[in-house]
Amino acid sequence: MTILLAAVTFGFGFGWATRGSIRGLESVDLRFGGAMLVAVSLLGIVPVLPLGILLQDPRWLVWFLWTPIAALTVFTALTNRRITGMLLVAAGVLANACVVVVNGGMPVLAANLPGAVTIEGLDAIAKSWLHVSATASTQLLVLADVIPIPGPQGLRGLASLGDILLALGVASALVKMMHANDSAVGSNTDGAA
Repeated sequence: MTILLAAVTFGFGFGWATRGSIRGLESVDLRFGGAMLVAVSLLGIVPVLPLGILLQDPRWLVWFLWTPIAALTVFTALTNRRITGMLLVAAGVLANACVVVVNGGMPVLAANLPGAVTIEGLDAIAKSWLHVSATASTQLLVLADVIPIPGPQGLRGLASLGDILLALGVASALVKMMHANDSAVGSNTDGAA
C-alpha cells in the first residue's frame, strides 16, 4: 500500500509542479471511473486489513476478495488504455495476479527485506491473508515481493515487479490527466459517439 500511496502523491505532486491542475481530471473521458477508483483503492487497502483473523483459513479471501478486485482493476485499466499509464496499471496488476494465483498468495522473499530480517517481519508475513513466505517451490518468484524498497522504519519493505509497474502507471496517468486541458487526453478523437 505504501508504494501506491507514494505513486499517487508523486503523480499529483509532479502534475502540480509541471503546472497541471486537478481540474484537468474533470475533462478526462475516464470510462468506468468510479469503478476504477474503488478497485485501485481496494487493491491498496484490502490487503492490509486484518480480515484473516475472522476466519480459520483466510486463504479463500485471495480467491473471493482480492482476485475479483484485481480483475476489476485490469478491466477498467484496459477499458481506458488510451490514457497514458493505464496499460502499465493493467500489466502490474496482471503480473501480481499471476504470481498470487499460482502460489495461493503473494510470495515474500524475507531474505531480501531491507535491514535485518526481524521476527516481527516474519510474523507479519505469517499473519497476512494475502502474503506467503517464498520457498524453494515458489513459482514465478521473479514476480513476487523480492525488490527491496529502502526507507525509514515502517516505510521500507519489499515490492514486486507488478507493484512497480502499477505505481508507475498510476503516477503517469495522474500527471497526464492533470494536463488534460493542455491536450486531448482521453478525448474521443476518432469521431465516433
